[in-house]
Amino acid sequence: VQGINQLIIYSIYNNDSCIRLQLSDHFNDGWGIGVLTVRAPDITNDTFQPVCGQASPYTVRYCPNQPYDEGTYIIKVYEPTAVPFFWEFSWNVLIESSGEIYYGDYSTRLLVSYNKTSKIFSYVYSENLVSINSTNCFLCETVSFQSWNQLQTIGYSSFFPIDVTGSGYYISTYVGDTLVSIGRVCPFIQSPNKLNQCYQTMYDGLYILRLGEQLGIYNYTPALDSIWTGCNSTGGLKDQLVFRITNGECQTINIFNRSSSCHSLPSTI
Repeated sequence: VQGINQLIIYSIYNNDSCIRLQLSDHFNDGWGIGVLTVRAPDITNDTFQPVCGQASPYTVRYCPNQPYDEGTYIIKVYEPTAVPFFWEFSWNVLIESSGEIYYGDYSTRLLVSYNKTSKIFSYVYSENLVSINSTNCFLCETVSFQSWNQLQTIGYSSFFPIDVTGSGYYISTYVGDTLVSIGRVCPFIQSPNKLNQCYQTMYDGLYILRLGEQLGIYNYTPALDSIWTGCNSTGGLKDQLVFRITNGECQTINIFNRSSSCHSLPSTI
């Protein structure tokens, strides 16, 4: 407005006509080629993705391209498993008209409908929503890709603790294609600064531990002074521990911070 230090923006939508998307990444090094896609009724796509080092969460207000674009909108991540560390993706959708929030990860599919008369979105259907209920939060979880019979035959070749305070972590294969272990902060049942000790049982191989925001969905802020200790090493928030299990023994290969590089894995030499 001329003569006034003020910017006035006029919109064809009401204050509650749209949805708000929030996207975050556990280690804050971006989603790579992964994108959250909103597919409109006319089969056009809008895509969103956090990039390396971007403030988390990344927030966008999404409105129909035109106020008469009525119908069902599909929200999901397409082909997420093509991206290393895809389990670190998290996003949520706030429907402005109802205040309802729906939480998702790489496997979630959410459908919402827009009504051109009322100019609001409403929930329609979902698959694989992420629950933030305290009963579904487990401090330690081992992810097995072997059958029960194979586990009984082969057995585990390591048994050592990872101690963490202030944040959660994932352990996976070094290349980030297979998740092996999860350590969580569950603020409903413990203080975020309380020590969480999880014993690791895994086969010989090369692995990577990434401490970070862990889905960003449990309504807590990771402590900047978060610390992990294990495999005769110590690190902090946004640190990666590259380690090798050989004959059941854990050996540290490298400790790598996200701020050092957003585009490459640390050396294994």
